[in-house]
Amino acid sequence: MQEHNDQCRALVGKDYALITVRRYESCKRYLAELIRQKYGKDDLPLAEVNGELVRAFEFYLKTEKECQQNTVIRYIKCLSD
Repeated sequence: MQEHNDQCRALVGKDYALITVRRYESCKRYLAELIRQKYGKDDLPLAEVNGELVRAFEFYLKTEKECQQNTVIRYIKCLSD
């Protein structure tokens, strides 16, 4: 995810707006917080990213970060980009 964010940051003003890159960076930070909290790890292999993690991330965003539905959708979309 960090490699993706670094590439997007390099394309600010060309393909990406700065606000989009900041959202990707927040998404990574929030996901890392969830992984540490739920799994006690610093990171998860890509193979372990599944529907359960996505649902847990959605719940985490709504409860811990107090995000509204549209914001949650934007963060979840970051996972697929």
